Amino acid sequence: MNFIQTENQAYKPIILLISGLTCLQIFSCATAQPDPTIVRASTETQTNIVRMAVIGDFGSGSENEMAVANLIKSWQPDMILTLGDNNYPDGTAETIDQNIGMFYSDYIFPYKGAYGTSSATNLEENRFFPALGNHDWRTGNCDAYLDYFTLPGNERYYEVREGPVAIFVIDSDRHEPDGNTEDSIQAQWLKSRMEASDATFKLVTMHHPPYSSGPHGENSSSHWPFAEWGADLIMGGHDHIYERLVLDGVPYIVNGLGGSWLYDFEKVLDGSQVRFNSSFGAMLLQVSEDTLSLQMITTDGGVVDTLNIPAVGDLSDKGVALIETNAQWSSQPQISEHHLRSSLVFSAEPSQAGGNLIAEVRATDGFIITINGEEVWRQNLPQGPIEEGTRALALIPSPLPKVQNSIASTYLVDGENSITIDLFTAETRDSDPSFEFELFQGEASQP
Repeated sequence: MNFIQTENQAYKPIILLISGLTCLQIFSCATAQPDPTIVRASTETQTNIVRMAVIGDFGSGSENEMAVANLIKSWQPDMILTLGDNNYPDGTAETIDQNIGMFYSDYIFPYKGAYGTSSATNLEENRFFPALGNHDWRTGNCDAYLDYFTLPGNERYYEVREGPVAIFVIDSDRHEPDGNTEDSIQAQWLKSRMEASDATFKLVTMHHPPYSSGPHGENSSSHWPFAEWGADLIMGGHDHIYERLVLDGVPYIVNGLGGSWLYDFEKVLDGSQVRFNSSFGAMLLQVSEDTLSLQMITTDGGVVDTLNIPAVGDLSDKGVALIETNAQWSSQPQISEHHLRSSLVFSAEPSQAGGNLIAEVRATDGFIITINGEEVWRQNLPQGPIEEGTRALALIPSPLPKVQNSIASTYLVDGENSITIDLFTAETRDSDPSFEFELFQGEASQP
C-alpha cells in the first residue's frame, strides 16, 4: 500500500504555515485547499482477502483497551480502522501515546512514540487509519492528532484503497473546518470521490453515527445520502454499544466497545436488528472481490454479530422465497433446557437461479444455521465447538428483532437441501427457545 503524493495534497501544519494557509476557526487545525485531493493507496494485496479490524471509542489506556488490542493482534489484520475518540479524555499530546501507541504502535507508520518503533516489525507503510472523534477535538483543536499521525489528504478526512475495498474516513465533528453537513465542502468531496471510485466495496467510517439506539441517539448532521453515493457499509462510534441497523437494504453499524466504558440502550430505532452492550470487543472485516464479511467479536471470543454483504445486490433484494415462516420444521428432542435443534428439507435449483440467499431470523437468543452440513451463520454465541453448557451471549429483549444476512448460494445443491437451526437461550431467560425463519433466493446478476 504505497502512498502517492498528489499535486493538491495537504501536509502537516508547518508546511501549511509556509504556504500561508491556516484555518480561521475557533476550534481550528491547519487545513489545506477546500477540496483536498486524496492520497491513494496501492490496490495490490498480498492475498485475495483483505482483513481489517475496526474499533471505536477505545483510547482510554485501560485494561479493557489492552484486551481488545490483544484480540485484534491475534487476527493479524492488514489494517486497523478506528471510529473516533482515540485519545481520552481531552485529546492532548500528553496522553495520546499512552492511549494509542502503547497498544497499536506496530500498525502506525511512521511511529513517533515511546512504545517501540514500527521499524522493529518491518513496517514500511501505515496500517492504522483513525477517524476524529469529539474527544480528539477537546483541546480546542486537533493538533495532537495531526502531529501524531501521518495520514492521507488533509488528514481529517481522506480515502484509503486496499484491493477491492475503498475506505472513506470523514470527520463528523461540528468543529470540522470544512463542515459536517450534507451541503458542506467535506460532503461534496465524499460524494465526488465515492462516485469516482471503482472499488467493489465502499465503506464510510466516522465518529458520530447517523443512527443509534444509544443515549446519543440519531445525529441529523450525519444524515447524508451515503447509499445513493454508493456506500455498502457505514460505521460510527460515539455510543459505547454495538448495534446493526439496516435502512433501505444498507447496513449502518455503531461500534463503541473498543475499551473505555459501556452505555445502555435507550429508544430503539426502526431498522435496528442487532444490539449488544455486555462487554468489549472489535469488528473483523474480511473482504474479497465477491463478499464483505463482518463479525463483531468480544474479548472472550463471543460472536455477537455476523453479516455478509454481497458484491452485487443488498439485503432488500430478496427474490424468490425458498422457506417461508409457515414451513413445517422437525424439532429433535430438546438437547438441553437452553438448546433446541430444528431441521427442514427444502428444494432449490441454484444452478438456474444463482443469486445470493437472504436469510431472515427472529430468535431467542443465539443461533447457528447449517446448510447441507456446513455452518453458514453464527449469532450471539461463543466461537468454537458447542458444548453441553453453551448459552447465548446476551438475552434478546422483546419484541424480538428480525435479523438479516446474505448467504452464498454455493451452499445449495440442485434438488433437496437440508437446513438446521440450533437455538440457544441466554442465562437469564427462563422460557424455551423459539424462532421464525425465512430464506429467499435472488436472481443471478447480469454480466
